[in-house]
Amino acid sequence: MKKLAGAVLAASLLWAPAGVQAETGSCSEPSVIEMKNMLAEAARKYNVPVEIVKGIASKESGGLYQCKNGAPLVTPDGGIGIMQVTLSPGDHPEIDRERLKTDAAYNIDQGVSILKEKYNIKTNPVIENQSPDILEHWYFAVRNYNGNSGKNDPTQHSGTTYQELVYGNIVEFGNTATTSFPVTNYDPNWKPGNAPMQWAYGYTASAGDLNKGDKVITKEQSNNLRKEPNTKIPRIAEIGPNATVEILSDELFEDDNRNNLFGYYLVKVNGKTGYMASSNLKPLRIEIANPLSINPNRKEGYGRIKLIKNVSSYKIVSGKEQAYKTYTKGAALRVYGTNNGSYNVGGGVYVKHDPAATKLVMAVAVDSKNKFAGYASEDRLQTILMEIGALKNKQDGYKLFLGYVESAKPFTMYRSNGTALKTLDKNTGYRVHEIKSDRYDIGGGYYVKKTGTSYSPVFGGN
Repeated sequence: MKKLAGAVLAASLLWAPAGVQAETGSCSEPSVIEMKNMLAEAARKYNVPVEIVKGIASKESGGLYQCKNGAPLVTPDGGIGIMQVTLSPGDHPEIDRERLKTDAAYNIDQGVSILKEKYNIKTNPVIENQSPDILEHWYFAVRNYNGNSGKNDPTQHSGTTYQELVYGNIVEFGNTATTSFPVTNYDPNWKPGNAPMQWAYGYTASAGDLNKGDKVITKEQSNNLRKEPNTKIPRIAEIGPNATVEILSDELFEDDNRNNLFGYYLVKVNGKTGYMASSNLKPLRIEIANPLSINPNRKEGYGRIKLIKNVSSYKIVSGKEQAYKTYTKGAALRVYGTNNGSYNVGGGVYVKHDPAATKLVMAVAVDSKNKFAGYASEDRLQTILMEIGALKNKQDGYKLFLGYVESAKPFTMYRSNGTALKTLDKNTGYRVHEIKSDRYDIGGGYYVKKTGTSYSPVFGGN
């Protein structure tokens, strides 16, 4: 079980509770840090992303409140406490209604338990490649926490549904952008057995339950490293995007600012140690926001597409697509680039991008001798998909390389002490294992400078 820690931070603008009323009776309000720790604890207990739990709690209570003026928060329709647990007569008889009013930890535990129940119900629409660590994949559970009603149908009330407001809180106060659900794909009459909902690019991984030894990457253009987990403390350094970050402790630190729906980790990045907000960190997953933007002519493969179904391929003959062959489910085809919405799998053969049939795998895994070992899959954090098709957990001896660096002109390779070693060929991609403020580490203790070079992530995009 991950330990939780609090950091002192003066609260800024507080959210006024909305749609709630005070009830007679004693109610003791936990501190903001205690409340956030309770939310994170329940999120881990029920395997729910903490970003989702905090987003709901902030929406339901108008902030992170259990009480108002020393009395329980209760809505006219019977919603109780920070999670606004609302129970009909006979619904969940095992839940103590009175305890929900005064015990914030109990209220949170029961609310998150109900949320997980909503995630697992069989009448929820299925999302392609659904995974509980993906924030977007809780869309229908969040909707059902409030109710599967017309007011939560985005085709009729776009931008004002409960689930959109919760995700809006995650974006605004959690600094975690997610991909909006494609409203045109929403089927209010979906029934079990219908085709899965298509949500091609909805793969924002939770960064709320990282552990000591995990390696992630920075995701913003500017990521602050601080001496303490406190936004008012001057930063130690400003870290750029795609820098490799090592998590140094199992502790997730919380502050007492109601406006912050993120925590902090003790980390090491670019040779410096400090605290970084969880919202600045991204687990090593495929960057799906634009999976088809990679260089169309790379000689060394970027990764692979794993086939979820049998798929047809084609070649371009006299400017037209000509059917080539069918690849069978389970095959893993090396990806050399893309062309007009299709993956180039080598030999002039293309497979169309289809999230229902093709799963793009990210960074290449190499062994201790820098030899190819496999690929890390988009839906399993730092899990290695071996050449033979078996899955193995990340372990010592395997490492991922993140992308390639190259230059239009010959450029210099440096030793770790800063002395030049040799000149590298132009227009040739060299593997990047770590990204630092002014350099790309290319293995063996060597690096090249960022100036005059271009970087392409192995998982797509530029």
